[in-house]
Order: sequence, then C-alpha cells, then structure tokens
Amino acid sequence: MESNNFARDSLAAIEADRAALADRTRMPTWYHALVGITSAALVLLGLVPDGWSNLAMPVVLAVWVGLMLYPPRRSGVAMSSWSVPVVLLAVVFLVVLIAVIVLANVISAEASAWWLLAPAFLAFAAGWGLSVASEWLVQRELTRER
Repeated sequence: MESNNFARDSLAAIEADRAALADRTRMPTWYHALVGITSAALVLLGLVPDGWSNLAMPVVLAVWVGLMLYPPRRSGVAMSSWSVPVVLLAVVFLVVLIAVIVLANVISAEASAWWLLAPAFLAFAAGWGLSVASEWLVQRELTRER
C-alpha cells in the first residue's frame, strides 16, 4: 500500500516538474513581435538603397541568429533533437519568407515602394506565427505523457 502512495507521489512530482519546465520555456510577447519585425525587415531591405542594404543585411541576420539562440539561454532548456513538426514548421516558414521576398522584389520593380508593405506584413505575420507555433509545439512536447 505504501509503495502505491510513493509511486503516485513520484508521478505527481514528475508532472509538476514538467509543468514548471513548460512554464520556463514560455517566451514573452515582445520576443514573438521581434521575430516578426525581423522577418519584415528582410523583406523591407528592398526599399533601402543598394549601399545601405549591404550594410543592413548582416545586422538583420545577426539579430535573427540572436533571436534563435535566445530561448535556450533564457530558459536553460535546449531540445536534444528537433521534432518533425518543428522542422516542418521551419521549412514552411522559410519557403513562405523566400516567396514573400521574391514577391517584394517583383513589386518593387513594377510598382510604388508603398506596395512593399503588404509583403512585409505577410512576413511579419509568418514570423510571429512561426514563433508562437514553435513555442506551442515545444511546450506540448514537454508536457506530453510518455
């Protein structure tokens, strides 16, 4: 009888640790917004004159890399392997971002620069969506019963 109580208490403690771990991986809203802004900045580099875009591209990419490295450093939790849904989500995001950048370049060649705001907004939404969805997938993985 006592071993059943011990097992039940141990499982409850493990579940509490999983919930605490999932809470630690939750990112602040500003992080998701900054991922979206960085995505939009990649698209809006088409508005910047040529000399400035060569200077701005490394800065935007450095911010992007910093954003991707921030979650494990903030939470102290790093995934040992990437799950299939997270990889698929990242691939879809990259395809959408490349398509939006191509669309922005076509628009900038044919129309007013103001029309670049639509692809930039799409990139912002895709970046925000990727960030929120990947956080949700990681939290789901951490709290999943084995």
